[in-house]
Formats: sequence, C-alpha cells, structure tokens
Amino acid sequence: FDGSGVYRNWHYEPKWKTTTGWYHADQNPDLKPDRCCVQGFVSLTNQNETTGGLIVFPYTHLRFHELKNQARRPNDFVAVPSTHSILDRGKA
Repeated sequence: FDGSGVYRNWHYEPKWKTTTGWYHADQNPDLKPDRCCVQGFVSLTNQNETTGGLIVFPYTHLRFHELKNQARRPNDFVAVPSTHSILDRGKA
C-alpha cells in the first residue's frame, strides 16, 4: 500500500465536485520498467454507471512500455492523453 485518494461528498459543497477526469498510470515505465503495480477501488457508498469512478482499460498492462514517451517527470504519475493508442479499449 503506497497511498490513497479521498473524494469529499460534493452534495454538501458543490465546489468539491470533480469537473474533469484524467487518464493516468501510477507507475513510470522509465523509472521502474519491471514494476508490477496493482490498483483497486473501494467505494464506501452506492455507485452506478452515472456516478463515475475508477476506469481500467483492458490489456493496458501488456502495453505499459508504450507510455515511455509520456513519462516526462521523474515520478510515478504518468498522464495519458485521451487520444493515446494505449486506450484503444483492449485492442492490440
């Protein structure tokens, strides 16, 4: 376990609501090319397809090294543009 994220209930304060999403990888293929990272999501409230949450794109773990050109900072977080080919929904 290396970290966690918490979203505040924006029903109490509308300005807390996340207005955009971001695709990313939590490991940098340049810094840790053999690292195996497993990520999960635990919701403490009822959720459905309209409430948002974690998105995991099928088979992206097999294409992890394609993110090398996106890894521009010396940390584990790698932003992935929504147009990147790794997000082709499992297509090889």
